[in-house]
Amino acid sequence: MNRLRLWGYVVLLLVVGLGNLYFVSGWIGARSLAQLDHDLRAAATLLEGRSRLLAADAGALAEAASRSPAVASPDPLSAANDAIRPAAEAMKLDPKALLVGVAGPQGVAIRASGQQVSLPDGAPIVADPQRGVRRDGFARAGDRVWSVAGVPAGRGAAVLVGLPLDVGFVTALRAASGVEATVVVDGKPVATSVRPEAPREIAAAAVQPPRRVADVGRLGPVKGYLSLPAMPLLFTSAPETRAYLVPLEGAPGVVVVLSLAAAPLFVGLATYQVASLIVLAVLLVLGVVLGLLMSDEGGRAIPRELLHAADRVNRGDFKARAPVLAGSAGVLASALNRAAEAASGFWVSEAKPAAKPSAAPVETGTQPIFAPPAPSPAAVMEPEATAAWSASPAEAPAPAALAGASVEPVPSEPVAAPFVAEPKRAPEPEPIPPAPEPAPGVIPELPPPPAAEMTSPAAGPEVSPAGASLAEEEESHWRMVFDDFLRVRGETGEGGAAVSFERFRTRLQKNRDQLIDKYGCRTVRFQVYVKDGKAAVRATPVR
Repeated sequence: MNRLRLWGYVVLLLVVGLGNLYFVSGWIGARSLAQLDHDLRAAATLLEGRSRLLAADAGALAEAASRSPAVASPDPLSAANDAIRPAAEAMKLDPKALLVGVAGPQGVAIRASGQQVSLPDGAPIVADPQRGVRRDGFARAGDRVWSVAGVPAGRGAAVLVGLPLDVGFVTALRAASGVEATVVVDGKPVATSVRPEAPREIAAAAVQPPRRVADVGRLGPVKGYLSLPAMPLLFTSAPETRAYLVPLEGAPGVVVVLSLAAAPLFVGLATYQVASLIVLAVLLVLGVVLGLLMSDEGGRAIPRELLHAADRVNRGDFKARAPVLAGSAGVLASALNRAAEAASGFWVSEAKPAAKPSAAPVETGTQPIFAPPAPSPAAVMEPEATAAWSASPAEAPAPAALAGASVEPVPSEPVAAPFVAEPKRAPEPEPIPPAPEPAPGVIPELPPPPAAEMTSPAAGPEVSPAGASLAEEEESHWRMVFDDFLRVRGETGEGGAAVSFERFRTRLQKNRDQLIDKYGCRTVRFQVYVKDGKAAVRATPVR
């Protein structure tokens, strides 16, 4: 896997992670708001039930007062208060907080908390009981609200008793439903169970249509579990408080606002989002670091031709050759070809011919036959190849000992540039003095190759059964050398006229024939190298 592929996988994982975070956040946010709405509507149902209980308690007190004969006295309001007090104490109610009223032919008198209270003329809560019909409902006087029950008390008379909707009422409602409650009168909170700084915000939502869910504020950063840092919610929108408005019948301008804070239901979502972002950030950092530490070389695919040639060599077919490639694959292909040649049984000797027979040591080596082109593009590229057998430090081997002499490659620096304007003929073999006794440690001489394996320029192609394969091998080798020569010229940036394969092959064959004729070797192998920044070719005799 290379660097770009790794980074591509990391980006894909980041996109998938963010997509998952987006959809999960939206899904959890919608479910949390739906849960808030469900709890608020359940609390609204509980509010209606508690209102009926208040009305029932108020009706019981009114019934007790209506049966008192003192209600018909000149001071019916005091008589009603005296009749209600024992029952209110039994119900653990504060008689001073109750609304008590008496309606009769002489008029309506209502008192609450020791003060006179007036209700609108013709209010149903007063008119219906005077007509002999019991009536339950809500009554408002100023900024105070009561749950009132009106009970008939004889012909044209009625007794009214009301229980206040105060802090005790909203606190009891909160304990029973788990929902905060606020009594709002004309946009002003008069009784609430929420924190001191929240009633004004909740009262502002009372302007919304009744029996509807309203949002109060916007939810800020939410702190998750596991000591994770608080952060704003992503990919979802949530209010700070969710509210539900319940109007009170018979009390215009009075609304009970049921509310729930949204933050507790979004703690799990906040934890999930923070943990997901931390995981994605760690994944991003690891992907970038591993990508920077990763080498692109390991991610390059091995060419199929190179794998095919390696498979053939692995099966024992040492005639297989890898194609000429560029870059690191070219290095592998060249190494594979050299290994296959070595495994084929070639014994290679690189040497430089001795200038004159002499007892002095003879320097051996190889001479390039192709070198960088001359400055003039029209110059004729005629190579000159020379080679020599390795000799002992004392003197060169005699002709009689040449056939059995061992060939040892001795490296040396290439000689002068081989390009000349005119072709040169191969020099005639010079007499070689007798070979001295081999020094201790010298590799024993090998027997000469069979005469059938030796060829000369005049003899033409070999006629042995292996002749056809040798000719094919020579042609393949020249083609490979030509491809290497062009590749190296391209890498060194050489210009000049192009060299055709036929001309190149003619030069290689000419140099091969000269060396075979001169040294009696089986064949010649050529190698491309760089000399002075230019492409060149050297020849090596092969036994």
